[in-house]
Parts: sequence; C-alpha cells; structure tokens
Amino acid sequence: MISSFMLLALFATVQTDGAAIRDHAPALSPDGRSIAYYSYRNGLPDIYVFDRQTGEIRQLTDTPELWEIEPFWSTDGTQLAFPAGISMRRLAFRMADIATGTTHSVPFGLRVTGPASLSADGQAFFFFERHVDGDRLWRADINGVGHLVSNRLPEGRNSIPQATPDGQSLVFLNTAPDADAADIYALDLATGAIRQISETPWDEGYLGITPDSLRVTFSAEIEGGTRDLYSLPLDEHAVARHRPAPLLSFEGNTRFFSSIGPDGTIAYDEVADDGGARIWILDPDALRPQMLPLDSYAHY
Repeated sequence: MISSFMLLALFATVQTDGAAIRDHAPALSPDGRSIAYYSYRNGLPDIYVFDRQTGEIRQLTDTPELWEIEPFWSTDGTQLAFPAGISMRRLAFRMADIATGTTHSVPFGLRVTGPASLSADGQAFFFFERHVDGDRLWRADINGVGHLVSNRLPEGRNSIPQATPDGQSLVFLNTAPDADAADIYALDLATGAIRQISETPWDEGYLGITPDSLRVTFSAEIEGGTRDLYSLPLDEHAVARHRPAPLLSFEGNTRFFSSIGPDGTIAYDEVADDGGARIWILDPDALRPQMLPLDSYAHY
C-alpha cells in the first residue's frame, strides 16, 4: 500500500531553481472560494492558500526546518489543520488561523500513527494509535485531551481517518494482515458500528469525502499502471466488490489527492513523468480541467 507519507518519500527532493514544481494535496474550502495545498517552493514543503476569486496566492507557513503537508479545513473555513514535523517519522499536528496566519501545535499526549482528521465541529482530532493488542482509534480535543473511541477495529493496519462533514461517521483505510492492498471502512461515531465499504484487489488510498457526506473519493491503480481517482457511495449497505466509478472522465497522469467543493468543483493533483506535480481544477460546467496558475506566490 502506498501511503501519503510514502508519496512524500517518492518525490521528496528539495525544489531548486529550474526543478519541476511540485504542488500537492489540494483542499477546497467549505465555501469553495479557496484551495489550500502544500508545495516544495522553498526547501521542505510549506502550506499555501490560493484564492480562486482574486488569484492571490498566500504562503501560510514559512518554516524551512519543518515538513508541513496535507492541509484540511475546519467546517467553518476559519482554520486549517495539517501534520508538521522535523521528519516524516516525527510528525505532530498544527492549526492555523486563516485571518491572522498564526499557527499553534496540538499537544497530543499519545503517539499518533499517520495522519489525523479534524472533527466536523472543528473541536477535536481523530487518529489511530498502534498498540500491541491492535490499533486504537482516539478522539483528542484541540487542547490534547484524548478519549478512546474504539479498540475493536479490523485486524491489520488502520490508517487515514476522515471525518464526514455531517459528523456522523469516520471513514478510514484498513490493510488486512498479509494483504498488499487497502480497503475502505466506515465507523458510525454514535454507535461504534463498523461497516466495510470496499473489498477489491486494488490498493485504495488518499481518501476524501464529498460535502454531502454521501460518497468517499480515493486514488487507486486499477489498470494501465497509473493511479487515478474514483468514488464509492457511503450510504449503501452492500460491500463494493466491483470496479468503482471514475471521478474524472478523461485520461491523465498519475493522480493522488482530490477534493470536491460545495458546487461540485473538483480539485486534484497530477504527477507528471518528470516528477513535477501540479494542481488542476474542474468546474461543474467545464468540459476540461484547468491547471491552476501557481507559479508565483506571496507570503501570508
């Protein structure tokens, strides 16, 4: 299974003058106006925000000594949360206020394994912890106080938790023991019940949730040796064992991350053969996507 952290390792050469531009993990704001992403523009990756109305690009972080990746929005659009650390093996989590640009660390008292997800109300994070008796799912408030959500998770490696915008479910990946590919599961946050969403031979990853909480989007390598974007419904009780519906109706290069806005706009990153990665956007009424003009940037 290729995790988001492995993706960083694959493309983690420091960007210099003349090197391929690498912009990753676009996240549309809840109102659809802005796109947050991380980019290798000045050494290690920093967080940027692109305003779709004005075309302004604002650098939210400027920390050459830290990896800062995969931003995600609070549901009110006032904050961004993202993993950050001195190495990919030592990641903590930070939150940034969009209005002021100030950031602060979230002091978890537990060992976080992989990415965390901000809750729908923006007041807590969900994350997995590795334990000798199996993975555990925790909910920690923004002050770092943790509460155990579940220790009855599927066997194997659980990762990439994603809270649905309606606050009802947590969608995540599970790689079963001795398996090479991950499948998608959903946990009901009210009852603790866990339901398997997919059971396929394809390695699924890079999860996203549509604004209506009805579908999960993901990247998978199904045919042709190229990872592309797909989606599956979350409101069906049957486990999907068939080829999922493609998110995009046209061919392209390798695609990893996707985000869908409230009006159906799709933002995604696409990795070229030269290792460069650019962010593209497809408006609901457009026939073809457009690459965002992110060649220049300004400090937040």
